[in-house]
Amino acid sequence: MDEHEFDSLCNWQPFGVQDVQSAQRVNALAAQLWGSRDHLQRQLLAPYPEIPSGFDLADFRKLQCLAQLFVVSTTIKGSQVSWLPSRLLTVEIIAGAQRFTLPEACCEVVNRAIEYLENR
Repeated sequence: MDEHEFDSLCNWQPFGVQDVQSAQRVNALAAQLWGSRDHLQRQLLAPYPEIPSGFDLADFRKLQCLAQLFVVSTTIKGSQVSWLPSRLLTVEIIAGAQRFTLPEACCEVVNRAIEYLENR
């Protein structure tokens, strides 16, 4: 993914009051969708993630954008993710034969949730 594809995915715009409310919704969605390390692992092992109620596809897409930014920001050489404790970047989530870093696991779960929502 290059920067233009990323920008078009995220649909950047000026930040306003509605964005604060949206950020709160996305934060709540992330907490419910990912939860603890064990919950995240269960989400990856399930045929599809447990979908929290009260959220729409737009909320999941916003979370997807943030999850992808999370992955990109932790994989760019020389990148410093000062807002995240470094020990979290070394967390490995094992789901069957697959191994994920914490950022990759979060991204994978939200991608699977979107795929499920789009196909049901």
